[in-house]
Amino acid sequence: MENARPPAPAHTIPNVIKSCAVLALLGKRPQGTSLGEVSRLTGVPKTSAYRMLRSFCHTGFAREEKGLYRCGMGVVQVGLATLTKLELHANAQRVLKELVAASGEAAHVAVAQDESIFLLDTCDCPHPAKLAADAGSAVPLHCSASGKVLLAFSIRSAADLLLAAVTFERRTERTLTSRPRLEAELELVRRQGFAVDDGELQSDVRCIAAPVRDRADRVVAALGITTTAARLPYERLAPVTAMVVAAAAQLSQTLGWSGHAAETLQIAEAGVDLPLSI
Repeated sequence: MENARPPAPAHTIPNVIKSCAVLALLGKRPQGTSLGEVSRLTGVPKTSAYRMLRSFCHTGFAREEKGLYRCGMGVVQVGLATLTKLELHANAQRVLKELVAASGEAAHVAVAQDESIFLLDTCDCPHPAKLAADAGSAVPLHCSASGKVLLAFSIRSAADLLLAAVTFERRTERTLTSRPRLEAELELVRRQGFAVDDGELQSDVRCIAAPVRDRADRVVAALGITTTAARLPYERLAPVTAMVVAAAAQLSQTLGWSGHAAETLQIAEAGVDLPLSI
């Protein structure tokens, strides 16, 4: 057998461990591997190996051609998603610190998780009053700038699943509490290229967020700032929004994105359309 495995620890599922061994073998053999080789090299009985391989093919994690099995696009997608998260975490702090220095406001990077956003990284500002949540915190999708960015730029099927889970809980008098109103707001976000939360999650708190894209031009995160209405009056909204858009583009470039944010920057600098709750 190839790379004999140590005994499995307690509270594990032997068939899952065997399936992982089969998938790992396919990853090491891009030229393809026959059913017999899979069975011989992993020690998995031929009948069980066949069922595993057919299951992998059905779910997109393997493909079969002329009796040879190879990794499928499912493996590539999982690998790229994991790599993107690692790259995000590795590069986010530098970009966030530069944004905090330029804007004077707390900054964060967030990803979608169920009906919430998950703060992957945060960077606090020097102001004594702490507004931004800590890394690892969850914030509702429907009433946060980062949440609206992630909803607006998700593929339609993913956005529908996320929206179906939203409870539309009212947090303030400005919270959008219906799907039609939120979808109209998301159309504005797509048109502008960024989102604003003007007291929708917390009264007198303003947030701005813009999309972070990967090498395939997919939106994988949102980058934003959190501040008070007093520190970010409407006349300061345009220049600070431009800073957020530029920082999101900078972080995107560290993930291999080759686009540019010139059009979005022009929109931000020309003036920001406020949320429909205003």
